[in-house]
Amino acid sequence: VQNQGAYKFNCMVPEDCNFNELSDLIEKSTPLLPTRKNEEITIISSRSHRSRESNRYLANLRKEWHKIKTISKGSALKFGLIAEGIADAYIRFGTTMEWDVAAGHAIFNELGYTITDFQTGNPLVYNKADLKNPWFIAKNNRL
Repeated sequence: VQNQGAYKFNCMVPEDCNFNELSDLIEKSTPLLPTRKNEEITIISSRSHRSRESNRYLANLRKEWHKIKTISKGSALKFGLIAEGIADAYIRFGTTMEWDVAAGHAIFNELGYTITDFQTGNPLVYNKADLKNPWFIAKNNRL
């Protein structure tokens, strides 16, 4: 829900998974807060679509940050890792579709994070005639 914050819902026990109202869901969830303090930068990249451009971008980041760690995960998980404060950015220099990033973008909006077109620096646009996304960078406020 817009302007209600971002939360992680942990449903480990079946009886905890029931809720009737949004307030019940929020009460059973952990708020995601835009914090990440350590000196290491963690970048998430595609598990199967690493490109020359991705490697070049990482090389440029290494000039600015002394400690950079990279991890690979499936597409939907990448946004969650940044929202939870486990990672700082997701770079994608390959094809994705609007539906691959829209939910993550909504969560990022609640946290004040950005997903921008790599070429223009503008926020991603949805409901285009061509549903393919441009190359993008999804990041927290540290970068």
